[in-house]
Amino acid sequence: MLGDACSSLLSPRCHQTRYKRGDELALQGELTDRIGIISSGLVKVVLMTADGEHHILQLLKPGHIVGDPCKAENAFSWEAATSARICWVNRATLNALIRDEPQIYRAYLAITAQQLEEHRLWAASMRGRNTLQRIAFWIVQQLPDARDGAKATVRIPLTRRDLASLLDMTVETLCRGLHQLADRNAICLLTPEEIDVVDMTRLRLFGRCGEDRVHEVLNAPDTRMDSQKPFCIARQQTPARTQPIPAQSSRSEMERRHGKVRLMTAVNDDQPKLWIPDRG
Repeated sequence: MLGDACSSLLSPRCHQTRYKRGDELALQGELTDRIGIISSGLVKVVLMTADGEHHILQLLKPGHIVGDPCKAENAFSWEAATSARICWVNRATLNALIRDEPQIYRAYLAITAQQLEEHRLWAASMRGRNTLQRIAFWIVQQLPDARDGAKATVRIPLTRRDLASLLDMTVETLCRGLHQLADRNAICLLTPEEIDVVDMTRLRLFGRCGEDRVHEVLNAPDTRMDSQKPFCIARQQTPARTQPIPAQSSRSEMERRHGKVRLMTAVNDDQPKLWIPDRG
């Protein structure tokens, strides 16, 4: 987003550092005077709670910013999710360039807005999905150009613990969900780090992706009936000999009789009778 001219201004003021998976880039609550720009790899934004739990909030990609240029104290921790290279620049130097170069300022606004938008979209995508749907949704997101019905291989760059934290579940639940998707012929577990997508259409249904009617497909009851036991529902008739609950009845009487009044439909003797509990 900077362009060649602004990159030539910023590059001499940066120094690059290589990190291995799991290395800490910046700690929560730490005072720091530098800002990082991801050159390669993935970086996780981590929140540590008061009881010591670690929650991965977001994964940052090359071009994203590490740290907060407006705060001296880090609100979160940044850790290398994979091998990564970070270009560090002094906060005062970056602020001076942002003030003097409008293109650098526009690029900074664009990338921070993109990071915020991705975080909001990710949080929204997790709402309303159960654990199995979240796993399927994440796998689909790793293959944005895959076609329905086509096979593809997904390489998992994260550890099981990091992926489980990102999807807001335990490691045991994550492993169980992956095996469930494999048992349902949506994926094939090749190695702990590789997944072969067997049926993208089925996987998209499990992940509730796009406009798919996933809720109806996955949760529709089985309407197939045993042919040896025919099921017959008679036409609804006016129930006979039912005693309505008087309006002046006490609350205890209403509660005592609630749910215990049954209505019987008038049907022929050779037809099964349908008992309908009165719910109100």
